[in-house]
Amino acid sequence: SIPGQRTELFGRYDFHSQIKEAAFTQFENGDFKGAILNAFIEVVDRVKIRTGHPKDKNGKDLDGDDLMNKTFGCDGEQTPKIKFNSLKDGLDYAEQRGLMYLFKGVVGIRDKKAHLNFIQNDPLKTIEYLSLASLLLRLLDENS
Repeated sequence: SIPGQRTELFGRYDFHSQIKEAAFTQFENGDFKGAILNAFIEVVDRVKIRTGHPKDKNGKDLDGDDLMNKTFGCDGEQTPKIKFNSLKDGLDYAEQRGLMYLFKGVVGIRDKKAHLNFIQNDPLKTIEYLSLASLLLRLLDENS
């Protein structure tokens, strides 16, 4: 696809403003891998910012699964830093866990896309990845 067609495709969806900022230029230039990577990095960074950059027991900034577990985990004695609901019953806990796993999935995809040389040449699939990142940022905005 040519840049004008990519711009039109990108513009069909009202992405979260931070996803637009993080990914539009790469998407428009056909760097779909870069667009996805930037969007997912933005999601992780926003979680860090919203939670005050939590640290591990050695004072190192949390990242990846550890960050998402600390931020959204609700099992045992853990109280999530960001709740998506009132955690009043099993369905609430299931939703909280499910959303935590979506955020953890973004971490796994971010890590693979950052460390492996691969070709992403499907603009529609890229839009879908960006849509996931956009949804997660909207949920963060609504619940933190």
